[in-house]
Amino acid sequence: MLGAFFLNYFAAAAGSISLPVVLADRGADPAMAALVMSLVGLSFIVMRLGFGALLDRFPPVPLTSLAFLSPVVGHFILLNSEGLIPVYVSAVFFGLATGAEGDAIGYLLSKRFGMRSFGKLFGINYMALTMGAGLGPASLHIMAAEGTRYVEAFSIFAGIAVIAPILLMLDRRTRALTR
Repeated sequence: MLGAFFLNYFAAAAGSISLPVVLADRGADPAMAALVMSLVGLSFIVMRLGFGALLDRFPPVPLTSLAFLSPVVGHFILLNSEGLIPVYVSAVFFGLATGAEGDAIGYLLSKRFGMRSFGKLFGINYMALTMGAGLGPASLHIMAAEGTRYVEAFSIFAGIAVIAPILLMLDRRTRALTR
């Protein structure tokens, strides 16, 4: 779970925080960059509000794994497009991933480990999440080489993002949560 939370936020934060730079490289003005970050925030809020309700109705590990595919979609959209509209669409996917993770982390930890050491486990896993949020954007921009290698960077990050849901689904101790 620790690896899944880290990798999801690593990929999602890299995509979302990089959007204003991607827009600037595509010729957009700063107002467009502000709008795209507002879309990230709006989709984050919608997912944060709705994902908790979804966790009560659907198997939590497959549901979370599905949400963790959002950064894959976001990076593929950026990888295969040149215009401004795809950047806005990818912003929604990055916001969905980050919004879901906030609800999933507490829910999955409490279901898997109970409440005995919840605070410590939540803190450790949240640390992984924040490390991913800090390291992802910097790593993407280093790989992108000042905008000249976005295709390679988005491809690598889409691949990294695929690993997070796989880790959740492969963890045999969370299999009981797939039903």
